[in-house]
Amino acid sequence: MTIPWLSANIPGPKQARVVTPELASKILSKVRRKVMLCGSGIKGQKIGKEPIQKCILDLSKEMSVVVAPSVLKDFLEMGVEPVAKGVVEITNLLRDAEWRGFDGKGNYDMVAYLGFPYYLESQMLSVLKHFSNIKTMSLGRFYQPNADYSFDNLEEKEWEKGFENLVSLLRRK
Repeated sequence: MTIPWLSANIPGPKQARVVTPELASKILSKVRRKVMLCGSGIKGQKIGKEPIQKCILDLSKEMSVVVAPSVLKDFLEMGVEPVAKGVVEITNLLRDAEWRGFDGKGNYDMVAYLGFPYYLESQMLSVLKHFSNIKTMSLGRFYQPNADYSFDNLEEKEWEKGFENLVSLLRRK
């Protein structure tokens, strides 16, 4: 069993399944309606030689992207038009079963989180775990037990390689 990165995080009996980039890409490609929430932690981060926003640009073809206001300018400069800004508020909307989504076609089946402080992401995932039927995936460096699926605790270079692999697998589909 994987141990939460933050020792005070006591998630209860239902914990995230650890996924590899290959398994994460299979799961994400099978989900019909998905959204990705990007936090301020991605600012200045690179995957290989590219800014992480370039990788997210590729993912935006697969899913809607919501960004924290602090990284909105970076996304707009890369050509990614997020569907919204304000990630904490979106988490509250996602738990509402009657919410019709950004495009009016209904709520989402899965939400992926990336670039948040560990404690904030943990709380947003906990809200969805306990008060919605939406599946969640954490794409960050540290294991998030409140998600349905999460990467394991990884060193930074190992995580970069895994995230790059995930993006390349999703590009092929």
